[in-house]
Amino acid sequence: MGVEVEESGVGVGVGVVEEVTSKNMLFGGARLEGLEPAMSMAPGADFFTRCGLPPTIMRKMCWKVARDRYPRTTIQEAPTQGFCSYTLYAGDEIVIQFRPPSYRIDMEISRLVKATFLSDAPTTTFLGTMNTGSVDPTAEDLYIYSMTRIPGVPIADLLRPGLPDFEYTQLEHLIFQFSDMYFFSLMDTANNDSNRKGRVGRSLHWRLDMMHSKLPRRFQPFVEVVMRALPVLESLPWVLTHCDMVPNNIMVEFEKSERSDKQHLKLCGLLDWAETECLPFGVGFYGLEELLGRCVPTTGTSDGSHGSDSPPPPHDDNRIHPYPPPGTRFVYLPHADSLREAFWRRMEEFLESAPADMRHNLEGGKGHGQQTTTTTTPPPSLSLREKMELARLLGILLWNGIAFDDGRLDRVVEEERDAEQIQRLDAMLFSTASVNVLGWATSRFLS
Repeated sequence: MGVEVEESGVGVGVGVVEEVTSKNMLFGGARLEGLEPAMSMAPGADFFTRCGLPPTIMRKMCWKVARDRYPRTTIQEAPTQGFCSYTLYAGDEIVIQFRPPSYRIDMEISRLVKATFLSDAPTTTFLGTMNTGSVDPTAEDLYIYSMTRIPGVPIADLLRPGLPDFEYTQLEHLIFQFSDMYFFSLMDTANNDSNRKGRVGRSLHWRLDMMHSKLPRRFQPFVEVVMRALPVLESLPWVLTHCDMVPNNIMVEFEKSERSDKQHLKLCGLLDWAETECLPFGVGFYGLEELLGRCVPTTGTSDGSHGSDSPPPPHDDNRIHPYPPPGTRFVYLPHADSLREAFWRRMEEFLESAPADMRHNLEGGKGHGQQTTTTTTPPPSLSLREKMELARLLGILLWNGIAFDDGRLDRVVEEERDAEQIQRLDAMLFSTASVNVLGWATSRFLS
């Protein structure tokens, strides 16, 4: 019985992969010449094991599909493998991903993301499904996608332990671009709709209720003010929001700066838009924290270095990199406060020049959102920045207060079990910026 790759409705034929045996590792009688050296390592092994599939055979099958689809292109494994997919590169411009049904890409959301964020997001094409019945009759098919490759390197590679911090001028341009990206998401009202709620947007109240009852007590004041402010936040325009804004997904490159003799960082785009959904404007600002800090070893020095007798660990390509990395803590960069204010200045400049109807929706609380919480008293009047600051707190809680747990996202983080995420909550919520928000929000909502 052959291992079929079923064609999609877009007319993309990726052929038929013949039956594979562990004895000879042949595809249609032709040995995969040139693949053996790459197969000596084990990128993607954890992914295939979670899918209930034999890693060695499946990796060779995926390579066969990629080489058949792009016969005149060099195929390589992506240096960093994600949790939800197995990824190959076809030359310098194409990414090929294999995903199980539970992590398949919503092609409608993908289309909207590209229309909204333009060059900051890849163009994604569904190529078909890989029938794995000959390998394991009980296994699920894999969905196959091609994507245009975002240039640059992950900012995580530039913030590794032991590397020096960037100067303010090197990061300011990147912060401006991040602000611009979210402003443009607000402008694209045709693609923003609270009725297009995803898993997180449909469960904001449930998630906050869980965190209110189960997070350590020191975090409760933050949860309480966000719960009280939720009707206001839900009334903001709902915009497409990247739901995995981690350093491995933020692609950057250096370019010449007009303000300094050192090159500054330029945002090339973001990876892994698969979990994107519409959320209240400002919730996505949780990603700003990732640009203002870095992960350092818990056993290292305060600046993230390892000391003379403990060099930085080697960059281990071809592995899944969990986030937050085990054994690390989050610290803010030296210029974080100044860069944060630069972000807000940029955002406020944009909003001051925004069309009147857009600004009315933001300031008047008549956005695309639907208030589903009833209160006995009307919510206090808040400035536009105050609303966005509270939305940022909601984003921090959602992405650090709920455990990933293989994508289940249904458990509140715990002190011992989720030490890295708990530490991130401590760092981000008890930063000067967040404590200031808690101060005025408490007087407005809880007094």
